[in-house]
Amino acid sequence: MAKSKTRGWYVFEDGYTCWYHGLSAQEKKIEILKHGKIVKFAPTD
Repeated sequence: MAKSKTRGWYVFEDGYTCWYHGLSAQEKKIEILKHGKIVKFAPTD
């Protein structure tokens, strides 16, 4: 199984932190609209 470049911890401008197994481009846009831009991403295996 290939590593996912979208699997990991996301931290947004408003302080919201969440782990996503995979985040599509559309889902990412929605989260950015709700919480602001992504300020930190920590990938996981």
